[in-house]
Amino acid sequence: QDMVNESEMYSMKYVMVDFPGNQCTRDYYLKRIEHFFANCDKDSAMLWYTGAAEKGTGNWCFKDGVITFQDVFELYLNHLRGTVLSLVCDCSYSGKWRDECIRKYDE
Repeated sequence: QDMVNESEMYSMKYVMVDFPGNQCTRDYYLKRIEHFFANCDKDSAMLWYTGAAEKGTGNWCFKDGVITFQDVFELYLNHLRGTVLSLVCDCSYSGKWRDECIRKYDE
């Protein structure tokens, strides 16, 4: 279940909290992120990933595949465009996602 933080102490008003289990798949998390983005009615949101990342890409690893920056970016464009998204990647090679974000911004 999503948890919403309405505290005025924080600039982020909508936060998705989920704790991975052994059976969680790439598709499961893509659907969770899509649901999170589609239902965000705040002016800012935060998506935080802590876990394993693919060497050299920073892609988020799950038992059956990876979630790429492009996966998250497309969901953002389709559901959250115009909302400030803070993306926190607590994983190896997370700088690759930062570089992708800068590249997209420059396009």
